[in-house]
Amino acid sequence: MSIVDAATKKIIREITGFSSIRGISITADGGTLYAANSGRNSISAVDTLDGTIKGEIKVGREPYGAALSPDDKLLFASNKADHTIDVINVADHRVVKTIGGVQRTTASNRL
Repeated sequence: MSIVDAATKKIIREITGFSSIRGISITADGGTLYAANSGRNSISAVDTLDGTIKGEIKVGREPYGAALSPDDKLLFASNKADHTIDVINVADHRVVKTIGGVQRTTASNRL
C-alpha cells in the first residue's frame, strides 16, 4: 500500500504485509486504517502515523469490506465466501458478533 502526500502527489511511505486487500476504512481522527485481507481471512489494523501493522483480526472467509460505524467504535467486515458479517469492537479488536445468511447482491438481482 502506498501513502501519498495529497499536496505533492508523491509517495511518502510504503506499507507491506497485506494479502489481497479488498476494502479499507480509516478512523475519523485518521490514526488507524483497517484493511480487509481477503487472502488471509483477516483485518489488519495499521497505525497511519508510522505505517506499522498494530494487529490482525481473524474474520470469516474472504473479507471484502471494512466499514467503521459513525462513532468509530465498531468495524464491520463483510465476508464474501461464507456470507457473513463480523462485528468487531475497535477498542480491543475482538469479534463480538457474527451475522450469518448475508447474500451477495449483484446488478442482475437488484433490478
